Amino acid sequence: MFLYIKQILNDKNRVVSAKIKMYRLKICADCEHIRLKNTMYKRCHKCGCFLSAKSKLLNQKCPIDKW
Repeated sequence: MFLYIKQILNDKNRVVSAKIKMYRLKICADCEHIRLKNTMYKRCHKCGCFLSAKSKLLNQKCPIDKW
């Protein structure tokens, strides 16, 4: 399963540009719903997703519509 997720995250048709990913992560960094803020495993308290992966995927959005 991990290999499948890795393939999705590397598929250019399913991911956003690095600029958009950084824009999303900046919004998340300032959000009150971020968990594990001082680690590399930042998670959204609303949906439970790991932000590094979620912010990279084209078909994803913030659960409270910040991006």
